[in-house]
Amino acid sequence: MKLNMRAYDAPDFWKIRAFLRETFLLNDREELNWQAYRFEYWVWHGVANLDQGPMEEKVLLWETPEGDLAAVLNAEGKGNAFLQVHPEFRSEQLEKEMVDVAEERLWTVAKDGRAMRCARGSSRAAGLNPGTRSTRATCRSRERSPSRWCPRGSSSAR
Repeated sequence: MKLNMRAYDAPDFWKIRAFLRETFLLNDREELNWQAYRFEYWVWHGVANLDQGPMEEKVLLWETPEGDLAAVLNAEGKGNAFLQVHPEFRSEQLEKEMVDVAEERLWTVAKDGRAMRCARGSSRAAGLNPGTRSTRATCRSRERSPSRWCPRGSSSAR
């Protein structure tokens, strides 16, 4: 099924919250995705107080043609991106696409002023056991100066 990716909009808060509650139960209460309380804490503390927003730049959604959520990608802190995926849509292809988007769009600036991009860290993209905790991509420093988006195919500092 073809999923449509789009950026977060304010009414999506409640849609994401319901999605996280539903997927927690569908995953037999195993935390493969964030629970709703963690998303709320990130929104009301991380974004509001720790300057981790704006949400429209830090959250992306994948929806079915009917408008149902299939996956949510969100940043947290400096250098982390979390992939929240509905179990019916979990696939290597979707997770790879989400990590690619995280690398392109969810990057930040390190304390030394260098840009940090999200690195491939998802369970499937890294070849690990899929579905062991929240799938997460972490960031690493880059040599080039920061810009709003990470150019596709650029190399990172080692």
